[in-house]
Amino acid sequence: MFSSKLTRNISFIQSNIKSAALQTGRNINDIKIVAVTKAFPSPIWNLALKNNLTTIGESQIQEVENKVKDFKQREQIELHLIGHLQNNKARKAVKYFDTIQTIDSIKLLERINLVSGQENKNQKIFLQVNTGKDPNKFGFNEQTVITAAELTTKFQN
Repeated sequence: MFSSKLTRNISFIQSNIKSAALQTGRNINDIKIVAVTKAFPSPIWNLALKNNLTTIGESQIQEVENKVKDFKQREQIELHLIGHLQNNKARKAVKYFDTIQTIDSIKLLERINLVSGQENKNQKIFLQVNTGKDPNKFGFNEQTVITAAELTTKFQN
């Protein structure tokens, strides 16, 4: 039952995206759905792949470590870290994730670059910006994100 409901929901979302793309003149192939599977058991990745969802978002490194053990088609998905990343978990993040969406400090940016170099990996990243200036949220402010972006151009990894 869960599988069929998920398939229906995915079809509905894909239909809405297709309609929006047509209305705005966007190419549907330029739009990527990130299927967030945190807190679901490991078979969810197989179900996502079965529904042509190849970009998976996770927020917990420990959860990904467990899911990877049970998943035999790792090369067929692109894993995105979508949750806050602590500096001390940077090595595992680089090991498991294709893209880290939550780089929120210069210190973390430098750590990811260092670890990526040691692992001989060109790590894809997104810089997280706290545009709402909420002190309870992570991310660069409008000024420091420019410094961070400039710094990325000097990094090798």
